[in-house]
Amino acid sequence: MPGPSSASSILEVCNKYESSPDELYRLICMDPVLLSRLLEVTNSVFSGLEQPVTSPARAIIMLGMNTVKALAVSAVGEH
Repeated sequence: MPGPSSASSILEVCNKYESSPDELYRLICMDPVLLSRLLEVTNSVFSGLEQPVTSPARAIIMLGMNTVKALAVSAVGEH
């Protein structure tokens, strides 16, 4: 599971007014468990797609930063 430091960094980025998906992407790519969870959730929510989502950047855009933030926090809570 993502550690508290990963989640707090993600929360910090998501709560910044001028944050970008690129910042979030860099943080998520450093946490393989969260990255896997992100792709799993994206593909389960959007299961009607012709091809599965394999790009973390695309998953972030599709889910939105608030959903990714919630995912990070819930993943820490599961730990």
